[in-house]
Amino acid sequence: MGMPVPGTGAQQQPGRAYGMRAHAPAGTPGACAPAAHAGGSAHAGAAGGVAGAPPAAQRFIGPDGLTYVIGPDGALYRAAQAPSPERKRRGALFWLGIIAALACLAGAAWLLWGMVDAPAERQGDLGDISSLSDAEIQQQIDDLIRDSMFNISIASQVDLEDGSSEGELKIENPASNAYLMRVAIVVEQTGQTIYETGIIEPNHHIRSDKLSVELPAGSYDCIARFSALDPRSEAVVGQASAKLKVNVKS
Repeated sequence: MGMPVPGTGAQQQPGRAYGMRAHAPAGTPGACAPAAHAGGSAHAGAAGGVAGAPPAAQRFIGPDGLTYVIGPDGALYRAAQAPSPERKRRGALFWLGIIAALACLAGAAWLLWGMVDAPAERQGDLGDISSLSDAEIQQQIDDLIRDSMFNISIASQVDLEDGSSEGELKIENPASNAYLMRVAIVVEQTGQTIYETGIIEPNHHIRSDKLSVELPAGSYDCIARFSALDPRSEAVVGQASAKLKVNVKS
């Protein structure tokens, strides 16, 4: 026995429901806009169907803009929705953002790697020292000691006839030194510099010279400050000092 289709006075014949007019149940989003299905309008009669063929889905556009269909059981279903252009655009922007973020992380890692301190300078001669003879080992030790030593030499007492006369300073940069030398003589009590040399190369000396300032008669306790300079850059690499007395007779 046929059953009435919701929303109509017609009866549905068993196996021929596809030929009847269909409506969405009352209160559902698809009730306001029926859409024609392929092969005819939404009002196709029972005679237009083919026995045994599956019922054609009835499509409706709801107030929310989505498409709904009525299934064979008369229930309302939401149809599969094709991605909108806006949704596609958002998806593309999402992946572009992911790629940009990965690129930024790679750049930051490269910069951090570049900021890491360079390895320290290496030193030493190639080869095992045990393969050298005792004499060669001793020579290397002597060379290391010589290169690391800074020998200084100056008179312990300088006597001047007056403040403008020369006196024997006896400043020497021995040939054994590997560094250049510069000397300044300072009065211990006042800190005044009374004499200063230029650069003195190894195996060179200053026997006598005048002071840079004229001192009144008297006896002065002084300190000679020796600076060791790198032979290539002439930068100060070390310092040493020695005490001396400067006597000015008149």
